[in-house]
Amino acid sequence: KDFLNIARPEEETLSDALKHQLMGKRYSRIQMQIMTYVIDSLDAYGYFRENIEDVAGHLHVKPEQVSVCLGILKKLEPAGVCAGSLQECLLLQLDRKAGDYEIEKQVVREYIELIGKNQLHVIAREMKLPVERIVQAKECIQALNPKPSRGYSNQETARYVTPDVVVMRMGTGFKVYINDAAYPALRVNRGYMDLLKGADQDKEVRHYLSEK
Repeated sequence: KDFLNIARPEEETLSDALKHQLMGKRYSRIQMQIMTYVIDSLDAYGYFRENIEDVAGHLHVKPEQVSVCLGILKKLEPAGVCAGSLQECLLLQLDRKAGDYEIEKQVVREYIELIGKNQLHVIAREMKLPVERIVQAKECIQALNPKPSRGYSNQETARYVTPDVVVMRMGTGFKVYINDAAYPALRVNRGYMDLLKGADQDKEVRHYLSEK
């Protein structure tokens, strides 16, 4: 049987695609926990709109750790994924294009609304450039993908079977990786732990907390 056809490629979700790209990489368990949280929090467009400090507080990690993990995810395919806004999504895509796109980047950063209104003469006057150059920039920007989730199925469709482990050929041997992204992050409620350790709790309360 052809095990490669467990599910059809068009049924892959964006979440699946991103998690598959992380498999086999040497990320710590905390990093995998953060990145899995971010991936599972993407909106319908493939954007990550949550506040970094809020995520750090929820996961009990430092904001810097969340920022690093978010930076890793923004380098995955499709280009523009995990951006916090349309402008960032387009800028991430322009950053990957070979060549000089500084004018296009400036248009995205400062004049994205005017592009939408087709006020190219205004942009040209502000940037002191020929209108023809702004037309060229507009065409380049419009060729980008404002919705990184495009082409991936939603959560209601069939999903790929997510492996518990991944076996990869390394030279003359094989290496087995645990797929941390396949498992949920489990934590003990700190409040319950503090109550359980309290010496003044009666026997019935301590028994209840131990059971939970």
